[in-house]
Amino acid sequence: MQADILALLAAIGWSINGILVRKGSQYADVAPAVFLSLLATVGFLWSISWWYFSSGFMRSPALFYFAAGGVIQPVLVRFLNYTGISRLGASRSQSIRSVTPLFASVIALFALHERPGIAVYAAIGLTVTGIALVAY
Repeated sequence: MQADILALLAAIGWSINGILVRKGSQYADVAPAVFLSLLATVGFLWSISWWYFSSGFMRSPALFYFAAGGVIQPVLVRFLNYTGISRLGASRSQSIRSVTPLFASVIALFALHERPGIAVYAAIGLTVTGIALVAY
């Protein structure tokens, strides 16, 4: 499947997630919602891991980086995301969350020494401007 289609499907998935979390937050607090969401994620991934992942991956030097990302994104970021959705609403929270390219580019600039071109900076500026217009 083409990368742009995968990215579009991911965006649709995040959108559906925001709506489901907003509906669920009417009936439960954020902390149990994050726990249940993580439990569902782990259960699903464990059920497909034997088929999808090679055993050599467990010896890969990349394991540390993926494990650290696995702690930061699913636990901390999901808690903050769900809190934002329950307090701001799905549309405003997800719009604000969409400034991810700005933070990713700044962090990549310092941590990975990436040097994107002017087109990338222009796209980030347009994205952030569009998000500001949509959010308010």
